[in-house]
Amino acid sequence: MSNFLKSACFQLLCQSINVDKTNAVAGAERLLHDNPIDWEELFLRAEINAVKPQLQKLLKQLRPGLVPAQLLEKLQVASRENLYQQLQNIAEYFQVKEQLDSAGIPAVLFKGVALASDFYDNLADRESVDVDLFIHPADLERIKLLMGARGYVAEEPLAQLTDDFILRELCEYN
Repeated sequence: MSNFLKSACFQLLCQSINVDKTNAVAGAERLLHDNPIDWEELFLRAEINAVKPQLQKLLKQLRPGLVPAQLLEKLQVASRENLYQQLQNIAEYFQVKEQLDSAGIPAVLFKGVALASDFYDNLADRESVDVDLFIHPADLERIKLLMGARGYVAEEPLAQLTDDFILRELCEYN
């Protein structure tokens, strides 16, 4: 087991995603009482694992003085930036959805903003950087043309792969 998985930082991240918030707060306070915390490492790991909003919510519930104010402010800024990103994502989704609907192409929103809305009841509480859609494979070529007209380009190496290979082997197009 890696040292990080044994660390108090990792345990705090686990507490931040614990659905039992009462036990999460108590567990986090015990961890902070019993262990030195590398606050920069904690923020970095929360960023890597896309759980900054959850970490902020947990740390805000702890007794004053347990968490450096600078970290709480950094997490608050990150949460505001995430909300802005999610609002941009949902705005883009509605524009793309309108274009797909006009072309008679069905698409269903999933993950990202859909998960944030359904599971967290708040767009800002889940980090995501894009809009994910389920589509019918037969519509891929038409969607590529529509998205190209919107200025989207395929990520490498997708531009060099055939649609057949993408649909058969990857089942994802970015």
